[in-house]
Amino acid sequence: MSHIFISYSRKDITFAKQVVSALEKSEFDVWIDWDNIPKGEDWWSEIQSGVEEADAFLFLLSPDSAASEVCRDELEHALENGKRILPVVLRDISPQDTHSELSKRNWIFCRDGQDNFNQAITEIIDTIHIDYEWLKFHAELQVKALKWQRNNQEKSLLLRGQELEEAEKIVNIKSGTEPQLVDIQRKYLWESRQAANRQRRNITVGTITIALAIIGIILFSYFLVRDERDRALANQVAAVSKNYLEEKLDLALLLAVQASRQDENFQTNDALLLSIQQDPNTLQVMRGHGGIVLSVAFSPDGTRIASGSSDNTIRIWDANSGEQIGEPLTGHSWSVNSVAFSPDGTRIASGSSDNT
Repeated sequence: MSHIFISYSRKDITFAKQVVSALEKSEFDVWIDWDNIPKGEDWWSEIQSGVEEADAFLFLLSPDSAASEVCRDELEHALENGKRILPVVLRDISPQDTHSELSKRNWIFCRDGQDNFNQAITEIIDTIHIDYEWLKFHAELQVKALKWQRNNQEKSLLLRGQELEEAEKIVNIKSGTEPQLVDIQRKYLWESRQAANRQRRNITVGTITIALAIIGIILFSYFLVRDERDRALANQVAAVSKNYLEEKLDLALLLAVQASRQDENFQTNDALLLSIQQDPNTLQVMRGHGGIVLSVAFSPDGTRIASGSSDNTIRIWDANSGEQIGEPLTGHSWSVNSVAFSPDGTRIASGSSDNT
C-alpha cells in the first residue's frame, strides 16, 4: 500500500476531503493531520514522522496554502527528506506566488468546476506509481537512516550482510533517478559499508590468529617428533588444510605451506597445490622443473617468464598460457639462483652456485 502525505490549508478542507476519499478508494494510505495527530501530542514531531515515512508528498495548492507557514514548513521537511513532490492546484494561483520548488514542478490541476476531478486523481496516481519501487525503497532507507542518526549513530542500526548488499545494488542501478538520495542516506550507506569492511577485517585477523596458533603448535611439535611421526603430523595438517579450502582459503593456504615445510611429500604438496589453484589471485601454475624454483623473471614485454631451478636448468614459459617454450636451457653444474632478461628481451643472464 502506498503511503501519501498531504499538505493543505484548512480553508480548502472540503475539497481536500474529496481528494483523500478518492485516493483511499484506490488503496492509498493517506497521512493528513485532521485525524492522524491525537490531541495533546507533539503535533510537529508527528507531522515530521508522517512526511519521513511517506512515499510521496502532495501539496494541495491554493493562495491560502501557498501563504501558510505550516504548509511551507511541511514542504521544506519533505524536500530535506528527498520526497517526490506533487503540486495539485485546487484554486488558481500564479507560480510567482508559490515556493520555488513548487513553481518549477509540473502541476496537476484539480480545480472545482474547472477541471475533470477523476482525470486529476488518475494523473496523481499515475505520477506516484512512476518508479514506485524506488520511491518505497527511498522512504524505507530514509526512516532507517534517521533512526540511526537520532540514536547517536548506534552501530547496531546500520545495514549489514545481504540487506546492505541489496541496498547498494538498488542505489547503483537507480543512480540519477528522482528523487535522488539525500545526505543522511548517503552517509548511512557509507557508514554501513565501513562497518562491514571492519568486520570482515576482524574476521580475517581472527582467521590468521587461529592459523598462527596452529602453526605454533606444529612448530612446537617439530622438536618432539621425528621421521614417521613428523610425516604423519604434516599429513594431518595437510588434510585439515583441504577441509578449509571452501570456507577459509587463507587458512587453508597457511596450513598447506606449513605442512609442506614440515615434510615435503605427495600429500602435503597436493594440499599446497590445491590451495594455490583455489586462490582467485593465481593466474597460472607452471610445472616442469625437477627441483626447487629459485628465481623467476619476466621479459620486458611481459609475454615470457624465465625460471631457474635447483635442477640446474633454466626454462622459458609463455606468460599467458603457462606452456613451456622450447627445451630447458642447460650448462650449469649446480643450482641456478638468479635469472634476468636483457633490456630488449632477446637474451637471458643467469647466476649459479657453480660460480658461473
